[in-house]
Amino acid sequence: SIIGLARSSVDIPDTYFKDYYETVLEEVKVKKGVLHSRKYTEYSRVALALTAIGADPSDVGGYNLLKPLEDVEKVIGQGINGPVWALMVLDEKEICQKYVDLILEKQLTDGGWNLSGEGSADPDVMGMVLQALANYQEQPKVKTATEKALACLSYLQDENGGFSSYGTN
Repeated sequence: SIIGLARSSVDIPDTYFKDYYETVLEEVKVKKGVLHSRKYTEYSRVALALTAIGADPSDVGGYNLLKPLEDVEKVIGQGINGPVWALMVLDEKEICQKYVDLILEKQLTDGGWNLSGEGSADPDVMGMVLQALANYQEQPKVKTATEKALACLSYLQDENGGFSSYGTN
């Protein structure tokens, strides 16, 4: 919600984002910089929100919330969500390329992606993946994967123009 509010034209009280930052700062200090031991999307989520409000996620009370996202093995331990969200936050070329390659390896035969890595594509997961890959379209393999994914999304679209993800329209 912080990202959406920060990027919207909604009139937000001046203290709202400051209060959010102070809450994050307190939590980071209490947890000594460890937001979660396995769910590395927590680092990505908070880093994206902080960036949206103009705060620096690499220095929150002396803790660098981007650093854990550089541990590829731990990030991929969460499945495709880990590298997808880390890719949206990081800009370190070598690490990002590892995440791009891993995401491409997980593309399903129907052209999409899902959480399990087996079966059929899920439009919600595909939306996240396509957002993460958006800045890498100059790579031919990413461009090809994106084109397959868009064709898959078109196929998955229902007659009303919407999508269904895990049984929810």
